Amino acid sequence: MAARTLGRGVGRLLGSLRGLSGQPARPPCGVSAPRRAASGPSGSAPAVAAAAAQPGSYPALSAQAAREPAAFWGPLARDTLVWDTPYHTVWDCDFSTGKIGWFLGGQLNVSVNCLDQHVRKSPESVALIWERDEPGTEVRITYRELLETTCRLANTLKRHGVHRGDRVAIYMPVSPLAVAAMLACARIGAVHTVIFAGFSAESLAGRINDVGEPINCEAWEWLHRVVGDSRCTLVDTWWQTETGGICIAPRPSEEGAEILPAMAMRPFFGIVPVLMDEKGSVVEGSNVSGALCISQAWPGMARTIYGDHQRFVDAYFKAYPGYYFTGDGAYRTEGGYYQITGRMDDVINISGHRLGTAEIEDAIADHPAVPESAVIGYPHDIKGEAAFAFIVVKDSAGDSDVVVQELKSMVATKIAKYAVPDEILVVKRLPKTRSGKVMRRLLRKIITSEAQELGDTTTLEDPSIIAEILSVYQKCKDKQAAAK
Repeated sequence: MAARTLGRGVGRLLGSLRGLSGQPARPPCGVSAPRRAASGPSGSAPAVAAAAAQPGSYPALSAQAAREPAAFWGPLARDTLVWDTPYHTVWDCDFSTGKIGWFLGGQLNVSVNCLDQHVRKSPESVALIWERDEPGTEVRITYRELLETTCRLANTLKRHGVHRGDRVAIYMPVSPLAVAAMLACARIGAVHTVIFAGFSAESLAGRINDVGEPINCEAWEWLHRVVGDSRCTLVDTWWQTETGGICIAPRPSEEGAEILPAMAMRPFFGIVPVLMDEKGSVVEGSNVSGALCISQAWPGMARTIYGDHQRFVDAYFKAYPGYYFTGDGAYRTEGGYYQITGRMDDVINISGHRLGTAEIEDAIADHPAVPESAVIGYPHDIKGEAAFAFIVVKDSAGDSDVVVQELKSMVATKIAKYAVPDEILVVKRLPKTRSGKVMRRLLRKIITSEAQELGDTTTLEDPSIIAEILSVYQKCKDKQAAAK
């Protein structure tokens, strides 16, 4: 349902945008226009050049959004949203001070835009499809039904003294009622935060602090082939709560453009990514890595942190003045595509060399017998820190000891000898949350002899995996002790 909604939304957006694109535009400085698929006539170099020059094409629209934000977003906001009071200024932003202002002077109600205008046009159209845990028990909610539920919840909140500007925490399982609760808060002007039910306070803190896992290539291929029957478009997107929506994704793009497995690829309209080095300088060119930053504001981004604007400035604009710092690292390919490499705070210092654990994981991922890995830094008496890799090996791989030696050679070749993990432990599974995030803090506690203080593990998809990994780790330690 989410994919269908996104597809329709992107289609409507592109339809609206084609009327906005005027003269052919060049891609903004430092951002290469994405390549078309290499196969077939549509992927030829002349076709790419023609597409870039064609008003209404993805490259032209992307360049216009970067070059003329007001001219790009202003008409879209005016023509597609329902305003109570029209805005007088499209944007007023300054990343150097953390000042973010869009559609100044305007007033609207998000709930009205999400529901009421659709109810007026087609009230019985399906707004939500709820796939419950039990197969074959889906529930379809129309826009009329969702509006009615939203209004009842809004009135209930008002009867309980909730007013505009108040804060509401929504502690509910994933369901249509949770969606209606969010819309109800927006309808009366209350600020809401969503806390899905079933987690302890410590678990909630862990979920807030933990960053997401990219789809690995093997999982991508399986989803595309088995779930999508090799027909459905499968995308691996990059976004943050703070960005207000998807920022880098394979779609939208030119029709038929290539999609590379497990890669976010193309910046969305108005997103101008740059890579920064450790000295705070922009990294130019292709086949390069760096800290992922965004060089100009976009409408969906966060404006502040409630009650603490200085914290907002310090968190997102202090590390690289004049840029929004995402906290993630990224790699830019020869074709100008972006691949997220992991959180920048997952950095270890090995003998004076600063190295992201994601870089080691990327090198390990190139081995065909290793579908998953997690690299952790831990204290080392001589090096300061060392890398410890947990890997999952395919059943068909044969001798796992051979795989381990091959991995060490690969890491040494692709990065450097100092990056080779001191320990590589083969496990059956990695500890993941229900949403697929690897809980690296638990792995770190295991290898630093803090297994008795793991804290809350209720977010794990299967808590028994901890005992499983501990058993394998202990056998490895016993084997090493016996060898000495």
